[in-house]
Amino acid sequence: MSRYDARTRYAKLALPSDVRRRCVAVARACGLDYTGIDLVRTPKDEYVFLEANSEPAWLWIEDATGLPITRDLAALLARRAKA
Repeated sequence: MSRYDARTRYAKLALPSDVRRRCVAVARACGLDYTGIDLVRTPKDEYVFLEANSEPAWLWIEDATGLPITRDLAALLARRAKA
């Protein structure tokens, strides 16, 4: 299943540590505990930041990849409610 067209692929990917740190920094700078950050990986294996979404839709990507995003988001909210 693809959101845009048949050429678009979605998969779980471990980001390089510097890219991961920058994504966390963007979320914190925006005051967000949860955000969707859109990145593109170029053919030269470089990551290009597109945008940070403060209210990202996730169900379609969960359906496409099988990643447990709803479960993990619910766990985050439960931890925040206890704090």
